[in-house]
Amino acid sequence: MLLFKREDRSTRPSWAKIVLRCAVVVATLSLANYAQAQSLERLALWAGSSVNSNLEEDFTQVELAALFDLPWRKTWPSGWSLDIKLSATVGMLRAANDTGYLATVGPGALLAKDAAPYEILAGFSPTLLTDHEYGNDDLGGNVHFTSYVAFHYSLNRRLWLGGRLQHTSNGGLDDKNPGIDLVAVEIQYRIGE
Repeated sequence: MLLFKREDRSTRPSWAKIVLRCAVVVATLSLANYAQAQSLERLALWAGSSVNSNLEEDFTQVELAALFDLPWRKTWPSGWSLDIKLSATVGMLRAANDTGYLATVGPGALLAKDAAPYEILAGFSPTLLTDHEYGNDDLGGNVHFTSYVAFHYSLNRRLWLGGRLQHTSNGGLDDKNPGIDLVAVEIQYRIGE
């Protein structure tokens, strides 16, 4: 599996794009190293399907995530709080009998109210793909970015269910950039609390 699959010299990425891709890899590895020093708060699993009309193939994606508690928190007198988390995921992306793998590391903001059975999590993560060609769709390179918003509802103290809307694209690093819009179902298990 190659990080840069190119046909000829005219389609090679520019030096600026190569440097940016390397910077994303270094930043992702740095965040992952930082996460090791923080406390693991929860594990999550989600699975979903693409809802893009601009893609020829139907994509399915499954990810396993670890969310780490970071030291930044803002609490308001109304009981609402905003916590900054670090999310690290590994997953599988499949379409047209092609299977690839992905990894992400990035920050998220968790909005919750004391004792409420619901919360909202939104975040952004650099994303590395092992493959970018699936059937007739070319996602445009192996370095991407994922943004998401998820709503979680508590079943009990440790188990939460939710839904997730997620967009992954290369942010214009490549000429091809169709992106994947995903709708997913999520389950979380809280380690602490």
